Amino acid sequence: TLDLGCGDVPRNPFKADLHYGIDIRDSSNPNIARADLAQEGIPHGDASINYITAFDFIEHVPRVVYLPQIRYSFIELMNEVYRVLTPGGLFLAQTPVYPFSACFTDPTHINPITREPSLNILMTSVSGGGCMDLKEPLRWRVRFVIQHT
Repeated sequence: TLDLGCGDVPRNPFKADLHYGIDIRDSSNPNIARADLAQEGIPHGDASINYITAFDFIEHVPRVVYLPQIRYSFIELMNEVYRVLTPGGLFLAQTPVYPFSACFTDPTHINPITREPSLNILMTSVSGGGCMDLKEPLRWRVRFVIQHT
């Protein structure tokens, strides 16, 4: 499992034997790489990870970065997820959902996600047509899974 935005402890909901993390901050844990995923790619090889998770992370990735040139960093991140996942691999993400206040109470939440079909279209188009299964454990959050095809 690779947990994006993991902080000090990577989550492992799939109970994988090996689990790694990526965070914007340095860590003393050798299984956690440092990377700014709004600016950099995922530091793993193509088709190298079976499971990728992002708990309360994607709302922090801007949709667009304007300097030094225009880049669509959220789409680039989703493309990176697809690149790193093995065929049949799963991406699990959980994020606060618009219009609930959890979407806006943290000033670092800069990418509001909705339950509208636009999320389905965006996520499946950038994942190469993978499957999406929306899960809703809480009203104010959305949890979704994308399968690499």
